[in-house]
Amino acid sequence: MKDKEVVVSDLLAEGSRLGALLADLTPGDWQRPTPAPGWTVAHQVAHMAATFRLAALSGSDPAAFRHVVSQLSDDFDDNVDKAMAGDLALPPEELLPRWKQELTASAEALAAVPAGTSVPWLVRPLPAVVLVAAGVMELFAHGQDIADGIGVQRTYHDSIRHLVDFALLNWDFGYQVRGETPPDAAFRYELTAPSGEVWILGNQDSPHTVSGPAVDFCLLVTRRRHRDDLAVTASSAVADHWLDIAQAYRGPAGPAAAPASSRRRPPADAPRHPRPDATAPEAARASGAVASRVAGTRRPPGRCRPPTAPAEAPAAAGRPGSAAEGRESRPQASSRRSEKAVAEGGDRRRRCRGARGRSLRGRSGGARTRRRESADAAKDRSPPRRTRKDAFPSHGPLIFRKMA
Repeated sequence: MKDKEVVVSDLLAEGSRLGALLADLTPGDWQRPTPAPGWTVAHQVAHMAATFRLAALSGSDPAAFRHVVSQLSDDFDDNVDKAMAGDLALPPEELLPRWKQELTASAEALAAVPAGTSVPWLVRPLPAVVLVAAGVMELFAHGQDIADGIGVQRTYHDSIRHLVDFALLNWDFGYQVRGETPPDAAFRYELTAPSGEVWILGNQDSPHTVSGPAVDFCLLVTRRRHRDDLAVTASSAVADHWLDIAQAYRGPAGPAAAPASSRRRPPADAPRHPRPDATAPEAARASGAVASRVAGTRRPPGRCRPPTAPAEAPAAAGRPGSAAEGRESRPQASSRRSEKAVAEGGDRRRRCRGARGRSLRGRSGGARTRRRESADAAKDRSPPRRTRKDAFPSHGPLIFRKMA
């Protein structure tokens, strides 16, 4: 964690940026819904005002803070609603300065706490600098809700480093609110700041590494984005599970942010299957077809011989017994073929290899052979039939969606 003076300065700077965004809103914009169910922009600002008022009380009057906390019920949502009820009743022109006032008061009260002194808080006492960092988290998370509600793209700064540090200090919150036992393992973090600087944090020798953009990490631990929409990754199953449950705040996790797409993540140890080669010939993907990478030809499905080259057809057209002679030549050719078959002992294989056999074959069965070859050539020219298997390749990218 950085020096308290730096964290306080960054808290006020982030508050100033969010205040400039709120100052441009119309009265109707304050009633726009935000990603938090049932909360408008006004709800978000009122909640932040109540939170900073409580932080200021913790830093300035710890006894009074403990008294206020002792009056809280076990209903977390009810406590939140009651705390911000008075602020929410204000019109926007009064709520905005109220929020700024509470933010400034909390920064001043915590800055005045002596170094090394802890202040009471909702779960356990915290060093004052840590509570200031929690204020940075409040501005980031609820500021993101406001930006999403009014459709504005935020600009992030390296001051989110304080939120990262706060999340690492409270890395076990996600386990606690779900009744899980935290693992006996320390993590290593490699995060890239908005400025491009790389932050290496945690246990440098740990095999459990979490890496990615620092902004995505902050959106994850504040549960403002679904994990599948972020570029944060884990190097082990232990770290992968932590990314599913990570949260930087104590309290009910609430509903997970809905993914912006239907992507699904593979498990950490799942093999990555290659995508099909987009440059492969279409014939290589057709059912029953065999592609030739050398000649670029394809054998028709169900055939055991390659198609006859089209150049042979004109040469056969002039042979006796061809289609040019007409159907009248077929009986005489068949008679000749039968006589020669008897004379040569019916040895069709030798007759086909011999010159005389080729002549007889050409004169008797040439028309039928050429018709069959023409049909084969026509099949070769027709596009291959696509099957359901072709429409849904079995080696497409594996995509998994894992809900938080």
